[in-house]
Amino acid sequence: CIRDRRRPLINITPLTGFVGFFHITWGVCMALLGVALGRLAFEYSDRVPSLDGTLLVDDQDLDQLAFVAGLVALVYVLTIIVHAVWSVLVALNARRVTVHAPEPASFAVVFAPVPVLVVAGLLIGGDVGYWVVVVGLVVAFLALMRSNQMLMTLSGSLGGELRGFSTWTALIGVAYLVGVVENVLFSQTAGQLGFLATATVIQGVLIGMGGVVGYRAMSGLDRALLDSRQVHRQQDAGAAESA
Repeated sequence: CIRDRRRPLINITPLTGFVGFFHITWGVCMALLGVALGRLAFEYSDRVPSLDGTLLVDDQDLDQLAFVAGLVALVYVLTIIVHAVWSVLVALNARRVTVHAPEPASFAVVFAPVPVLVVAGLLIGGDVGYWVVVVGLVVAFLALMRSNQMLMTLSGSLGGELRGFSTWTALIGVAYLVGVVENVLFSQTAGQLGFLATATVIQGVLIGMGGVVGYRAMSGLDRALLDSRQVHRQQDAGAAESA
């Protein structure tokens, strides 16, 4: 532990900015998807549905929606990957400051199933592959929540603030709850497209706000680590002078 405390901290300030950027971009992409759905709801408001009550959407419009939805999924996966790398590096720095910090491997284990499930689902394809990817995205959400919980505990142990990580976690949780409501209540009609568009925009706003709050919380944790390292150096210097 003494050896770890003497090792320099890894400069993760640029990566912290990238994590915040990806979370905010994820929210913006979700909001754009909601806008695209809202445009469809407006354009198809006077179209007669099919016999089973569903709305027949043109292939071109479906392709545009698929493109935006794919962009959202890509940014989401990249956000989780960058967040995972940042969490591991934070844990490495924390172990060089305090023995009570979580092991870096614990963050790696939390996030490890995500890329495995997503890649496996894409390789499998079809309905089975689709649901494997969905499970992977759900696991990513759970990993994000668990990671934030561990980071919040770490921040508290270093004297940092807890509100940032708790607020961030709450915003992400509410955004996912809105997504669950969407999937439960949605049916493919023009009116329901309007509901889906509104809910998706709300999701995007919540995720984007979470990205801003999260960036401030992550930056605060970085500063707490640096401050703690400075205190330990002063204590070690004082102990050396006393000896």
